[in-house]
Amino acid sequence: MDPFRWTILLAAALVLTGCQSPPTVTQAERINRTFGAIPASSSSSSAEAVRKADYRTALAAALPAINAGDPQFFWRTPAKRNEYSRGQFSKLRRADSRRAPPGLVRDGLGLPVIGIIPGNTPNAPSSGFLVPATLVATPASPEKNGTPRSQIRLFDSLRTDRARIDQRAFAVARNLEAVIEKAQSLGPGRLDGWKNFLNAHRLGQSRLTFFQPFDPDKIPVVLVHGLFSTPQMWANVVRALWADPGVRDRFQFWMFYYPTGQPIPASALELRQELDAVVRNHGRFKPAILVGHSMGGLLARTLVSGLSPDAAERIVPGIAGLPANHRVRQSLIFEPRTDVRRVIFLMTPHQGSRMALTSYSALGMRLTRFPDWLGDEIRTLGHLIPRDDRGRLPTSIHGLSPDSQFLSALRKAPMAAPYHSIIGIRSSRSAIGSSDGVVTYESAHVPGAESELLVPSGHGGHTHPMTLAELHRILALEK
Repeated sequence: MDPFRWTILLAAALVLTGCQSPPTVTQAERINRTFGAIPASSSSSSAEAVRKADYRTALAAALPAINAGDPQFFWRTPAKRNEYSRGQFSKLRRADSRRAPPGLVRDGLGLPVIGIIPGNTPNAPSSGFLVPATLVATPASPEKNGTPRSQIRLFDSLRTDRARIDQRAFAVARNLEAVIEKAQSLGPGRLDGWKNFLNAHRLGQSRLTFFQPFDPDKIPVVLVHGLFSTPQMWANVVRALWADPGVRDRFQFWMFYYPTGQPIPASALELRQELDAVVRNHGRFKPAILVGHSMGGLLARTLVSGLSPDAAERIVPGIAGLPANHRVRQSLIFEPRTDVRRVIFLMTPHQGSRMALTSYSALGMRLTRFPDWLGDEIRTLGHLIPRDDRGRLPTSIHGLSPDSQFLSALRKAPMAAPYHSIIGIRSSRSAIGSSDGVVTYESAHVPGAESELLVPSGHGGHTHPMTLAELHRILALEK
């Protein structure tokens, strides 16, 4: 029989038998099937890993529909503290990451996602908080028309290791690394740090940003970056500390972002003001731990020190006569805070740095532009603010000079909280006479420290394994 007649006969047979194309499988039905294929007893077999991967793929494919409120999915009402409800996030997105460090990424049941909370609250990143969660969906009773549905559960990845799901116990998947990679609270990159040093007027007012939503039950760890930098420098520090469940349970990370070209006292004032604003906006917080790198350590030191009117007069004669609410006065006359429990200095030049006297530093002084608020305040005090021999106003680099009067006064002021020093030395033979390439040992050493660790590194030693281990050790002191 020729091919044409075969085609005619096949078409007729299809019509007579009423044969139709296979029905479309809905997303909920696919999720239900792949979940049902996962064995009741957990094992490490490759077959089980494949079934969990199929289930995870089905969840990922359904994520747009879940975000859109598709009726084939409904949310379980959270019964415990470790689950989220639908209305807590504006959107869910898949938590993809380039690497899977131990402690941050774990295999298990469900799809790791990032819950997005809009950034319309004080201290939130501009793009919103990114909260790690794990999406799980299980078969649910069908609607009246028989359409399969899935029940959605969203677990808090920071609080959930195992969960009972559909009468079975599972280890729950987790991906905290994706949150760190995408977190806007860590700020822009290093190049932007240089831009903000030169153009402080564009960054404007400094800002304290929370890595995660405010939690009154957790101890704040306030991270303060140094010259030419941004909070992005803390990404690996947060990564290392957050991998420890004990740290995740007890501490929260806050990042202070400021224009590093403005005078050190001005930036320190803004840090104090930002902490005051936290109390107004969120309520009292547990006394904080300050971690300052390089110049950021000097800002941290001002919070646990104080400068009297007499001490300030020796820096800027006439400053004590200004109104109490004048910001320039407040930047040089202040009391130690009572909401700081401990300070950690990383490669901090307490005695100043000779790098501030180089020709490159002089160029930076000439190019730096202050924020508008500071420029306006200083212009009204032209007769008080001392200038250099070329008539230039003092910048942060002036403040890092070993001859800085402000640093001299700060060194004489006792610190009202325990403090620790982590110091970089590029020569392992002897601390005396060594440096990290920017700060000498003699400048970073502070008598009376509860501990002093010498790290064989350059000035960027805040990510050195010994530094990270020491930060872990110091945080563990807070019982």
